[in-house]
Amino acid sequence: MKRKVIFISLSVFFLLLLLAAALTTYFEQTLQSHWSEETQAAEYVLNHSPIEKIETSTMFTASGLENVFTGKDIFGQSWIVFYFPDQQKLHAVLAKNIINTTQIETICRKFSLQPSQLSLGWLNQEHAANMNTNPGPVWEVYGKKQGENTYYYFNAANGDLICQYVLQHHTL
Repeated sequence: MKRKVIFISLSVFFLLLLLAAALTTYFEQTLQSHWSEETQAAEYVLNHSPIEKIETSTMFTASGLENVFTGKDIFGQSWIVFYFPDQQKLHAVLAKNIINTTQIETICRKFSLQPSQLSLGWLNQEHAANMNTNPGPVWEVYGKKQGENTYYYFNAANGDLICQYVLQHHTL
C-alpha cells in the first residue's frame, strides 16, 4: 500500500513537472515572438524616421495594427512616429503639433465625456474616408457620456471632433 501511494505521488509530481515545463516553453515562445516584432518595429523606426532615441511605444488598432513611438531626434526635438508593420510605412510628426493627453482630457470635458482610455494613432485613408475626414493623427477616446459607453475620435492636431459612436447594449 505504501509503495502504491509513493508511486502515485511520484507520477503526479512528474506529470505536474512536465506540464509546467510545457507551459513555460509555450509562454516563452509567445513572448519571444511578440518582443521580436516589437524589436523589428523599433529598429525600422530608428532607421527610417527622425527619432534617434525611443522613449515610449504603444499599439493602436482603430485603423489596422500600428505601433506608435515617441522619441527625440539628435537636436532634442520630440517626435511621434506612427508605424504600420504590415506595410513597412510610417508617418512622423513633431510632438508639438499634436494635442497632448491633458489637452484632450480638457476637450473631453467640454463634451461631457468621462474618458477611461485614450489612444493616439494614425487614421489611415480608408477609415478617414468612412469618417468623412482626412488621414492623419487622431485621438481615440473610449469613455462614458450620460452613462453610455462611447467612442469619440478627435483630430489630434487641432482637437476637432471627427465622429462618435455610442455602443448599444443588447440583451439576449
